[in-house]
Amino acid sequence: MLVGHAIQYCYGAEYFLQGAYYCNPIFKFIYTFHMPLFMAVSGYLLQQTLTHRTELEVAKRRLRQLGLPILSFGVLAFAIKWAVHPTFDIIGCAKDLFSTIVGNLWFLWALLYNQLLLLLIRRMGDKMWMYVLAGVLIYFIPDSSYIPARYTFLYPFLVVGYMTGKHTLNRIYAGKRRMGISASMLVLYVGALYAARTQLADVWGWGMLGSVLHTVMRQLIAFFALGWILPLLYGVYKTCSAKRIIRLVMDAGQNSLGIYYFQTLIFILISRVCHLLPSIGVWGVLFGGVVITVECLLLAWWSKRHGVARLLVLGGK
Repeated sequence: MLVGHAIQYCYGAEYFLQGAYYCNPIFKFIYTFHMPLFMAVSGYLLQQTLTHRTELEVAKRRLRQLGLPILSFGVLAFAIKWAVHPTFDIIGCAKDLFSTIVGNLWFLWALLYNQLLLLLIRRMGDKMWMYVLAGVLIYFIPDSSYIPARYTFLYPFLVVGYMTGKHTLNRIYAGKRRMGISASMLVLYVGALYAARTQLADVWGWGMLGSVLHTVMRQLIAFFALGWILPLLYGVYKTCSAKRIIRLVMDAGQNSLGIYYFQTLIFILISRVCHLLPSIGVWGVLFGGVVITVECLLLAWWSKRHGVARLLVLGGK
């Protein structure tokens, strides 16, 4: 995520303003799987939480844990925008503040929206056909400011993570077939990318059908990507001797909310002064991504140790 955002914001003003990062091969690769991966992990952890808490308890916790950071972030992001381009139109500022709160941290909004939906379905019966039916119906929810298509795009991955935890399907990664599964999914991933680029390149002109086909193909690509990446990562984890590095990565994952919070603020600041930035090149982008990651991790650690910051940035305990 951080490398993708570094590519987006740190190649200079012209690169950013023209949206040239969409054609960057590393950026395109990252965006085939990184948000679905986060959502699948969230679904897995949600299922673990539901083993000792009720749906209502979890819903209340999620509203606090995600809602407070979303609100505080919106205020800070608006303050940055206002400081760069100050205005004293009260009504205009109120509208801009509302749109900033709704429009930023979209992944946390999507996580909150999809988790509440899953909790509602679980409360209604926790049947597989209910999750599948919801997954089909959301294809036809019109894209809007309040429920953007990217929210509903991630719903199936949350369900997959939830079902993986519920039915312990992750045991398959421990078997000897792990690398065979990873290789097979890699082939399917490459094939799906090729098909999306050739066979489904112009589906947007097909109306609602084209929109659904485009979304389904993107989801298939993400599923195949997770299918070869997760077994591969599991194999690295089981065989890698650099346990300290693994522990560091796991600790970063446990602080991912704080990292996501602060890095988005940093990149909003960069985008607001983007016309002042020259391109720092690919190595500068990679180095900048590492530096910003470390900075955000330190800020997340700091937030954990201060009550007000812990509440506003991390939603409490």
